[in-house]
Amino acid sequence: MKGIIPIIVAASLLILACEKKPNNPPNDNNPPDTTSGFENYQFGTIEHIFTLTDSISTGKDIKVYNSIAYVADYKQMKIFDLSEPTSPVFLGQYPSEGNLWGYSMALDYRGNRVYLVDSTPRFYIFDVSDPTSPEMLSRLSLTGTILDVVVSGNYAYIAAYTNGIAVVDISDETSPNPLSNIDCISSAIFIDGDRLFSVSGIEGAGGNAFDISNPSSPVPLFGFRTNGYALDIAVKLGYIFVADGVFRATNIGAFSIRDTAGAGIFLDSLANSCQGVAVNHNFVYLVDWNNGSNSNLYVYNVHNPQEPSLEYSGENSASVRVTFDPMNEKYIYSSGRGGIAIFYHNFQEE
Repeated sequence: MKGIIPIIVAASLLILACEKKPNNPPNDNNPPDTTSGFENYQFGTIEHIFTLTDSISTGKDIKVYNSIAYVADYKQMKIFDLSEPTSPVFLGQYPSEGNLWGYSMALDYRGNRVYLVDSTPRFYIFDVSDPTSPEMLSRLSLTGTILDVVVSGNYAYIAAYTNGIAVVDISDETSPNPLSNIDCISSAIFIDGDRLFSVSGIEGAGGNAFDISNPSSPVPLFGFRTNGYALDIAVKLGYIFVADGVFRATNIGAFSIRDTAGAGIFLDSLANSCQGVAVNHNFVYLVDWNNGSNSNLYVYNVHNPQEPSLEYSGENSASVRVTFDPMNEKYIYSSGRGGIAIFYHNFQEE
């Protein structure tokens, strides 16, 4: 679900030209922006430490907390100890034997709970207090093509593609209760405070932002369009970072940045379909994939979001998601059919 192809249609080229900020090199009369609010960490170095291929089949999604990785993999939820990055340890999975009803599509983690969605479609809540023996607390049947889940407060927000975004009350973990539905096309979600951002996964459809201060009645804020399939999204300080997938006539992906109103301020092409995006401090991490063996990890410095700089591009295992460990934030992880790739980003505060 990610890739792009050289754009041969003149109209498409015109759209790209309008999106991309003119390449004006910085000079004394045009100093870098220092008012965006992003921290000013220096890139430092990045090292590919290890790739875990054993026990990983599809690696659809990954979350890491305090060196413990939770992975949506094939028809299981799997848990690994990555505290020794070159010697990962498999801890456990659910179910301990056999499979879930459908393919694991995405998950979220919070406070010894894993929230997972599969393709049947179902929503699960797991107690992972003992990672060697995860326990299912509940499951809820849904409708639609389920692609993502994000938890905020007492609510889970579940991207159901053309069926919109299901809002589920999880205050009672043993009996989750559907609360409302957000009318949009959604394949990936990011929540920033009281705002939910969604991308469609449909070519040219882009994404939307909603006010979710009242989860029972979300309010549309604005929409935006992209040239590709808009496969993943991250937000920080109001800036929107989008991983754009396959363009109709290309085999190239794209990374775009949008301002607080959704207007495009930056666009850069990547070698393959851009699959996943994550942001920490003033760095944006992206993975691309050509649905084969080719994949890359990219790192951009967005201290000035209008003039980002590509700091790193290196080969990666075939990956569809990228994340970092908030408790050990210099460790970066990507997951996909190539397994779990582990990187160490030794950035430095200025």
